[in-house]
Amino acid sequence: MSVECYVTVLNDSGHSSPGSSPVFTFVQVPRIGESIALVLGGQPDDDGVYYADRYRVQDVLHSAAIEPMPASISLLVTLEQSHHESDD
Repeated sequence: MSVECYVTVLNDSGHSSPGSSPVFTFVQVPRIGESIALVLGGQPDDDGVYYADRYRVQDVLHSAAIEPMPASISLLVTLEQSHHESDD
């Protein structure tokens, strides 16, 4: 069994970045304070490998199902470590 979660990245001031929230599938809903690794966009390297960035879950929002929308789970996350930082 798995669960799909919308992921919203918060900026330094705690606001969400403009644009849509991508959906990721997890075995279980991540908890507040947990680290998760995600690939949000980006380009593969020369070998075709995508590198993940580490995010910290700040909040988990559960929305009840209302017609015509199904129930949903949204994760509010902040960037904790970018793979670009380790290249320096």
